[in-house]
Amino acid sequence: MILSFLLIYVDNNSNHLNTFRAIGHDFMRPIYSVVHYPQQISAWVKYGLMGRLELLQENKRLTDANRFLTYDAMRFDSARKENNRLRGMLQSSSDLGGDVEVANVLQVKNDPSSKVVFLDKGSNSGVFVGQPVVDAEGIVGQVINVGRFISTVLLATDRNHSIPVIIDRNGLRSIAEGSRENKTLSLLFLNSSDDVRVGDKVVSSGLGDVFPKGYPVGSVSSVEPAQDAGYQNVRVLPASKIGRIREVLLVTPNNFTNPLNRETEK
Repeated sequence: MILSFLLIYVDNNSNHLNTFRAIGHDFMRPIYSVVHYPQQISAWVKYGLMGRLELLQENKRLTDANRFLTYDAMRFDSARKENNRLRGMLQSSSDLGGDVEVANVLQVKNDPSSKVVFLDKGSNSGVFVGQPVVDAEGIVGQVINVGRFISTVLLATDRNHSIPVIIDRNGLRSIAEGSRENKTLSLLFLNSSDDVRVGDKVVSSGLGDVFPKGYPVGSVSSVEPAQDAGYQNVRVLPASKIGRIREVLLVTPNNFTNPLNRETEK
């Protein structure tokens, strides 16, 4: 005890023990480090887990936000495309020269023997058999059956459908008839000497007062010699997005009188 008090007195009143104290600290440093390691490791684990958890939560939040933004972008893109499509149909309706009405396509019937679509408009909307149907790109077909609320349209690519047409470049007349594969049209009665080229635009001629005159039908996709001497096989790719359309225009010519109305007047 006397020695301890003596060392305390000397340490407080002189610097003679500083060297021994420094040596002691250096000697104890490994022990301090070993004692401190568990606490340091615990802190690393704690902050590491918290950081990972925060990263996971942030990642989930950003993923959810990205999902909502993608959904909104898809909705806006769909709305933009629909707006452009309806704008195109509105522009087309101003060029048709008659009353038009927009109808929605309910179903497309893909049948090897016939190709038709069903519309959500019928006789209660003034739809009649033989009424021409178009979209913003070109001629779609003709109404062949009318119910009260639903009507059936035979597509222009069906082999039982035909349209009087003109080749826009040179005024050459022909008949555009559907083909067996229901994907293209064939131009009939063209002699081998007739000037027809791939890429020629084909429009309706207006003969028969059924389809509006000058409306796009398609473009020539191939020209080949026919088996019958003196003729040629001409294929036309439709201008209309047949089979992929959502809305169409039902056209009523200005000089048209519905047969049902005439019967009523009688």
